[in-house]
Amino acid sequence: MATLVVVTHGVGNHPADFALAWEKILHAHHPDADFQVAGLWWEDLLEKVAEKFPIVEQEFADAVKSFGFGQLAQLLDSSTYDQVRDFFMDVLVYLAMGEMTDYLQTALALRLKQLLHDQGAAAGETVLIGHSLGAVALPHVVWRERNAIGYIPYRGLILLAPPLGMASPLPAVVKDPLAAMPGVHGMNRPQILTAFAREWAAGALHLLINRHDLICADVRFSAGGAAVDPIPVAQGFSNAELVLLERECGGSVSCFTQGAADPRQVAANHAVTLYLQRPEFDAAFAHLLGVAP
Repeated sequence: MATLVVVTHGVGNHPADFALAWEKILHAHHPDADFQVAGLWWEDLLEKVAEKFPIVEQEFADAVKSFGFGQLAQLLDSSTYDQVRDFFMDVLVYLAMGEMTDYLQTALALRLKQLLHDQGAAAGETVLIGHSLGAVALPHVVWRERNAIGYIPYRGLILLAPPLGMASPLPAVVKDPLAAMPGVHGMNRPQILTAFAREWAAGALHLLINRHDLICADVRFSAGGAAVDPIPVAQGFSNAELVLLERECGGSVSCFTQGAADPRQVAANHAVTLYLQRPEFDAAFAHLLGVAP
């Protein structure tokens, strides 16, 4: 039976058939592999998240300020700024409002189960790929299922531009994405990462991080003759955390540099098409399909 590849988008405007663009790239790079692609669409859920922006701006004003949106507005063009701000606001709603965390995780888990049912696919023959905020939501959904049945049933998980390592803008009030993993109360970041990484077989977990991607890495831009990180909150994993991931699940992290560290390149450096065409992705995907890269 063909491998089912479930792809999950992040923030932005994504039509219900968004997966067709991903599928075209995947089949072009792996023309002889036997797999089918299905999209885990959640644009409608993210629209509900956007409705909560005014609440977060009021109730979590200090957390909102900590992202340094004023400095970002000076560096980025208006369209890119709106996209980046919407991303971090989505993250804040997801992490700060406990009822939204539970709602989104539950809704996505149910949609994933329904998708596998509709495709007639077993979890063990399914590869999950998430991009951007989708690369936060998928680990949460997978971990929720692991807590329920005692193991991770999926063949593999590839996370593109994952903001999973982002720090909390206000630790006393807002969880970071790792702390929002279901059932990890009382565990610190290294403990959560260790537990998560150890559940995967060799080659089953892979994270791809562009060092010039503002969403998942601490990029420094040139401004006024100095290198400036416009977002005070750490966007990505620390070096120690990346080492931990590699130690607990060897070969699970690929960091690369593509695109200029230029405010005009922010959207391009984060694009899913960039990640899907990286050789590191090709190798990780081919391994999960059981074919030569």
